[in-house]
Amino acid sequence: MKNNIENGIYIPDANRELHTLDAWMQREDPTTAPTVVLVTDLGALEIAKEDLPGEFNFDDAQEAAADYRDGFRCPTRHEAIELYDARFRGLDDALTKIGGQPINDGWRWTSEADHDPECNSSIAFIYGGLTGSVGNSSKYGTYSVRPVGAFRIDRDE
Repeated sequence: MKNNIENGIYIPDANRELHTLDAWMQREDPTTAPTVVLVTDLGALEIAKEDLPGEFNFDDAQEAAADYRDGFRCPTRHEAIELYDARFRGLDDALTKIGGQPINDGWRWTSEADHDPECNSSIAFIYGGLTGSVGNSSKYGTYSVRPVGAFRIDRDE
């Protein structure tokens, strides 16, 4: 499924081909998928199917997300809001069906620190999966990490 990709949630196979959730669930073991792909008008975002084990401070969270897989990182604040919105378009259902963890619980790190010179440089942004809120916390606090990465698709225009 390379062309005519519509906005939605897909499962990538080992060759980076996208499959609908229904098609993926026909496999012998659908839990082998490590990620899902969220396609929106803004692009495609690959999302790890579960949080990394443990909790991390801000710097360790950035490193852990980057270590998950090449090209992965913590989401931006805007991507975190997209993740929340996608919960209501089937993201949590897809994650659960492939043996993952829904986005709907806990606080997670974003990739963004507050660079406002009037603000304390030890502050960074976090997001809440349950409410979709974005807040800030000390970089020394500990929160979960859900790695994400850009996913390249070629859409027919």
